[in-house]
Amino acid sequence: ELIKEASRLRAVVSLGSLIELMNVGKSEFNPTGLASFLRPAIARGELLAIAECTPEQVTSLEKEDPQLLTAFRQIAVEEPDVSTGRRILANFANRQTRRHLPAEALELVDGLHRRFATYSAVPGRPLTFLDALLTDTDRADSITEDEVYDAFTRETGLPRTIIDPAAPFDLAATREWFARRVIGQSEVVDLVTDLLATVKTGLTRPGRPIASLLFIGPTGVGKTETAKALAEFLFGSVDRLTRFDMSEYADPVSVRRLVGGVTAGEGLLTSKVREQPFSVILLDEVEKAHASMFDLLLQVLGEARLTDAAGRLADFRNTVIVLTSNLGAESFRTGTAGFLVSREHDAKSHFVKAVESNLRPELVNRLDRLVPFASLGTEVVRRIAVREWNQVLARDGLRTRGVRVTADDTLGDRIAAVGFDPKYGARPLQRAMERQLLAPLAAQLNRHAGNVPLTAVITVEPADVVIRVKPVQGAKPVQASVTTPAGTLAEDARTHRRWHQTLEQSTVYREIGNERTQYEYQERSILKKQAKGQPLSGERQRVLSELGRLRELQNRIAELRTEAEGIEDAAVEAFHTAGESEDGGIRERLRRADTAWDQLLLTLYGRRAPGSSVVSLAIFGENPEVLIEYSRAYHTVAFSLGLRVDDLIYRLPDEHLRTTKAVLPPKLASSRDTTVWLQDDLIDKAAGNLYVIHRDGKLLPHPHLLGVGLRIRGHGAHLHFAAEAGIHAFPRVGDAPRPTVWVNVVPDDLLVFRPDPKLARKGALPEESPRRIFSASGVSDRDFAEPLGIG
Repeated sequence: ELIKEASRLRAVVSLGSLIELMNVGKSEFNPTGLASFLRPAIARGELLAIAECTPEQVTSLEKEDPQLLTAFRQIAVEEPDVSTGRRILANFANRQTRRHLPAEALELVDGLHRRFATYSAVPGRPLTFLDALLTDTDRADSITEDEVYDAFTRETGLPRTIIDPAAPFDLAATREWFARRVIGQSEVVDLVTDLLATVKTGLTRPGRPIASLLFIGPTGVGKTETAKALAEFLFGSVDRLTRFDMSEYADPVSVRRLVGGVTAGEGLLTSKVREQPFSVILLDEVEKAHASMFDLLLQVLGEARLTDAAGRLADFRNTVIVLTSNLGAESFRTGTAGFLVSREHDAKSHFVKAVESNLRPELVNRLDRLVPFASLGTEVVRRIAVREWNQVLARDGLRTRGVRVTADDTLGDRIAAVGFDPKYGARPLQRAMERQLLAPLAAQLNRHAGNVPLTAVITVEPADVVIRVKPVQGAKPVQASVTTPAGTLAEDARTHRRWHQTLEQSTVYREIGNERTQYEYQERSILKKQAKGQPLSGERQRVLSELGRLRELQNRIAELRTEAEGIEDAAVEAFHTAGESEDGGIRERLRRADTAWDQLLLTLYGRRAPGSSVVSLAIFGENPEVLIEYSRAYHTVAFSLGLRVDDLIYRLPDEHLRTTKAVLPPKLASSRDTTVWLQDDLIDKAAGNLYVIHRDGKLLPHPHLLGVGLRIRGHGAHLHFAAEAGIHAFPRVGDAPRPTVWVNVVPDDLLVFRPDPKLARKGALPEESPRRIFSASGVSDRDFAEPLGIG
C-alpha cells in the first residue's frame, strides 16, 4: 500500500537510516528486512526514496545485501567548513528569534563543538545546542559568551577551566584536590596534574582520546580511586566512569561482545561511548584480557574510534582511557624481603619492567603515560583510615538521626593497624572498619527508638575498641529529620520531584493524554484529506493547533519531570559527599524549577478553567491616597507574575458635568441610551450623574476619586486575585479613623459594571470584619492561621 500510494502521488519517501531499516521486519522465520523488501520497487523507479548511512555503515550494507546500494544514487554530504558552519548557525538563530545574535557567541558555539563535541557532525549538534540555548534564554539577543560556556559545561560536564582559554588553570589547587582524593601517591598526582595542564593548553595530540593512561602497581593502592577522581574532576560526577573487568573478556567470543553484532544488539563498549561520549573508560586488570582485546585497544588509542558490527561509529576523542594492571605484583610480594625492591624507586621500576615485558610494545607506545603507584606506608594508611571514618560520620544513619559521635584521636591508628595488609594495600580497611566499628555501633543504636537523641563515645583501649551509646539526659524525643543545609536541600528536591510524580498520576494528566489521542486520530483523517488536495477548514486548523499545544504541554511536563529527578539526584549526592560546602548551584536550579512548576500549574489550571486568564477588580475607598497606593501595589504584584493590567477610575463628576444637558450635544442628551461617552468620560445618566467612569486613567490621587478598576490578564490571573474580595484595613495615623478599602471581584467587564451610587456618600463602605489587616508588625489575613511578616 505504501508503494502504491507513493507511486501514485510521485511522493518522495524518507526512509531514515538504511542500516536500521535492514533489520526492521527480520525474525527467526523471516530473514528479509524491510530495506531488502523495498529494494526492487526502488530499483525500478517505482518508489522514490531518500535514505542515509555513514561511510562506516556502507561496508556492513555491502555484506548484508550487495544489490541494495546499487538501487540508490549515492551522494556524499560532507561537513561544512568553519565559515559555512557559522553562517548556518547565524541563519538558524535569526530565523528562530528574528534577532541578530552576537557573532562572538555563534563562533564560540561552533568552535567548542568542533574542538570537544567531535562525537557528532557539524552542524547538527551545534544547531541542537543553539536551539536549546535560545529556548532557555529569555532574550535571545542577550546571549553572551559566558552563557555559552555555562551551557556547554552543563551538557558535557567538562570544567570551565578546561574549555575556556581565559579561565585560569590553577595547578596548585588542582594538585591539592587530587592529593585529597588519592592519598599517599604524590608522584601520581603530579603526573595527572601535568597531563591536565597539557589538555588545558591544547597541546595533546589531535585525533586521540583526551588522555590514555596505564596505572600499574600493587593492588589496593588507589588506582581505581584515581580513575574515579579523574571522572569527577573532568566531567563533574563519578557516574561518568564506566568500568570493564577485563577478566571477563579472556576469550575471543566475549571480546566480540564489546563491539556487538548486527543481530546481537549494540556492543557493550561502543554503546557506552555513544551514549556518553564525555566519560572515563576504566579497563581493569587489562593483562587478563584475550589477545584480540589488544587489537581493539590499538585502534581506540591510535585513532580514537571504533566501529561496531552494525557499522555504528563510537568516537573516543572525548574520553579518558585508563588501563590498570597488577603485572609484577606477585613477584613484588615474594621479593619484598630482598634489597632490590626495598626502596620506593626500585618498586616502581619493578612494575614498569613487568608491564613492558608482558604487553605489546605498540600498545605501550600509544599510551600517554605509564603511571606507577607506590606501595602504601603506615602513615598513609592511617590518613586513609581517618578519611574513611569521616565518610562514615556523613552517612544517613548518623546525620539524619542527629547522633553526636566523639572518638579518641588514636582511632585512625587502631583501624590502620588492624586493617592494613602489605599484600592487599588499603582494601582491607573497609572490612576492618565494618568489623571493629560499624557492626557494634549499629547494634547499640538499634537498642533505642529512632526519635531518641543519642551520644556515641568511642574509646580505644589496649585490647579492643569500646563503643558506648547513651540517650541524651533531659532531651525531648524529636522526629528524626534532616536539619543541615545539605539535608534540607535534599528534602526540598525530593518534595519537588514528588510534585511531578503526583501530577503524572492525576486526572488532569490522563485527560491531556486522552485528548491528545483523540486529536491524533482526527489528525490522520485531516492529513489524508489534505493529501487529496482538500483545503484546511477552520475546524481542522483548530484541531491541528490544539494538538500541537497538547504535544508541547506533554513535552514540557516530561522535561520538568526529568529536571526534577536530576536535581534530586544531585542534591542527594551533595548531601553524601559535599557536606556543608557550597551546593554547586543546586539550590538555584531548584529555584528555577519551582518557578517553572508554578507556571505549569497555572497553564493546567487555565485549561480546566478557560475564564481563569482574566479577572477584574473594582477597589473603593474614602482615602484617595491609600486607594491609589493599594491599587499600585496590585499593579506591582501582577507585573511580577508576568501579568498585564489595564485600569480605569471611578470619580465624582466635575461641576460642569453635574447637568448633562449643559455639556452634552442635544442628540446625545436626548438619546435613550443610559450611558454616553464624552471624550474619555463615560457618564451614566441613569445614576443621576453621581459618578463618572474615566478610562485610560492614570493612577494619581484625585479630589473626587471614588474607586479604581483593574483588569488583570494572563495565565492564572483569576487564581491569583479572585480571593481578594473584602475589606482591607490599614494602620491608623494619629487619632484619624483606620483607612480601609473595599475590593470587589467583578464578573463583568469594568465598562459594563456599575458601582452602587451610594458609594458617592461618606460612610458607604460595608461594615464587615476585614479579610486583611495591615499593621506595623505584620499582616493578618483570614486565609492564614499565623500573621505574615512585612517583606
